[in-house]
Amino acid sequence: MFSKSVFRLKPRVFNPQSFWRFPVAFQLQRYPIASFARAIRKPKTKSEKVLSKVAERKSLDDQLQKYEFEIDAIKIKQLQNLGTIKGVLRFYNENNPSTLHPIFKVHVLGKIVRGLPKERINPNALIKNEAFQNLYTSMKASIDKMDAKGLSSFILYSSILGINDQETLEYAKDKITVGNFRMINPQDLSHFLLAFAKSGYMTEYLANNMLRKLSDQQPFNMFIANRNLWACNTLNIYHEGLFDKFEQILEHKRDFLSEDIVMNYMLTLTKFDHLSQDSKSILTRHAIENVDTYKFSSLASICDCLVKINHEDGVVFDIIKMSLIKRFTAVDISQLASEVTSIDLAQFMTAFTHFERYDAEILTILEQVFVQILDQAGGKETAAMLINHSQWNQKVLKYDYRGIKKTIRKKANKKHFMLSRTEKVFKKYNHELTEKFIENLATKADEINLNALIQIQSNLLSNNIRKNSTKRSILDFFSHSGLKIFKAQLESDADLDIQEFRRLLCRYYAGVRKICFKKEQLQTCVEMIYQTLGYNIFTLRAELSPIFKAHDKQTKWEEEIQQEIEIPKSIVEDVELE
Repeated sequence: MFSKSVFRLKPRVFNPQSFWRFPVAFQLQRYPIASFARAIRKPKTKSEKVLSKVAERKSLDDQLQKYEFEIDAIKIKQLQNLGTIKGVLRFYNENNPSTLHPIFKVHVLGKIVRGLPKERINPNALIKNEAFQNLYTSMKASIDKMDAKGLSSFILYSSILGINDQETLEYAKDKITVGNFRMINPQDLSHFLLAFAKSGYMTEYLANNMLRKLSDQQPFNMFIANRNLWACNTLNIYHEGLFDKFEQILEHKRDFLSEDIVMNYMLTLTKFDHLSQDSKSILTRHAIENVDTYKFSSLASICDCLVKINHEDGVVFDIIKMSLIKRFTAVDISQLASEVTSIDLAQFMTAFTHFERYDAEILTILEQVFVQILDQAGGKETAAMLINHSQWNQKVLKYDYRGIKKTIRKKANKKHFMLSRTEKVFKKYNHELTEKFIENLATKADEINLNALIQIQSNLLSNNIRKNSTKRSILDFFSHSGLKIFKAQLESDADLDIQEFRRLLCRYYAGVRKICFKKEQLQTCVEMIYQTLGYNIFTLRAELSPIFKAHDKQTKWEEEIQQEIEIPKSIVEDVELE
């Protein structure tokens, strides 16, 4: 057996050559564990020693940061209990701002931004406040100490206040593309995308970088997908792979749909022509099932999207129509004026007339509500309502009533009398409504472009206007406001084709000539064209005579006007016409 000296507890120098002569348990008794570990451990290199010191320093910094976060967490709870912006700024100044962590300052800024609507404070007045300026300056100086979420929140809150600091945005872009935010998680990256969308800042390189990273990430939830989709719509950026992922999320998480998500998906996917049949079915089905709880603006946006993709869904339009009739007739028209906007009414009207769904019950209600808010409506919406009303009049009541009268004239005089009476009532309604729209458009000529003006003229010429007072209003609009629109187009469009502009002016004059029922009205139009645009319309039409048909030649009134008044050939530079 072993000698007694073998079992001594005195530490001995480890000899690797004789180590395996005895069992491991025996060797651990013979040699202490610390010396055993030191003996078999390889010596550290210089780089390993440096890395170990860096790790120790980092652990100390993490402990210090954790301690600071614990202190800031207590202050954040105290901050949440404050009710006014003045109280928040006072609390910030009382806690030694120079020692506060940058993340806590972001919480302070967020508390201030969320309190603006409640206290009805103008952001411009807040920005001029000295205490707020000190807060913002200290935050801007410490952006290098913020993490991804803190920096994106700082940019987001600043954009809500109307502060878009270019240096901060450039710093964030560099951190995402080449800095230490390159391995950013999907939530923080989507938060940055939202912040850039609010501030309106985006470059092509940054957009491609962020969208590529988002498309490579694991699938995110419906809320983040909806937020990213809104940001892409606002910044007008598109990535096919990312949008395919958005549609996959929509298909697998349809139970989380809400009104805002449906509207956002419809608007964005339609804008980039990425709305598949399956996605459209999911979105429209949710809208149909909850049509009575949807806001008017959401239903109008859905109708507008279906018009843009030129896809008529009969079930959707029928259900929306019945819901609108029920909701419009349940309350007084004056109350509806506060719930629905002019844009919503114009989108509804455009959708129904675009797909030729001429239901007098719903269209008359839309027009009556629009008249109630006519003064608050924009020029584009009023022009759209007038164009759609003219299409409804000329395509249905102008032709269908004539055909119906021919079929029933021999059968029953009573029915024919009632039909004629209905037609007269509508003609009176048509004249009154057209006159109101035209008079309102005369005050909003600067909001209408040249294409809308030409559409208004072509539809009114086919509208069979017989009442002289209505014709007079239309002539005044075309002779004054219409020519101002021509002048604005001529002055603003640097790439305007002057030859096409002249042809368009001649066609416009030919349309005005058809409405004139007095020679003085035609003479006023000729003089206004010369005064506003500097063109002699007779000379211009003579130069372009091969383009126009034979019935567009000069009338007797025009010959008399040309002899009575003296208009120079032109006061603008002549351009050779082909």
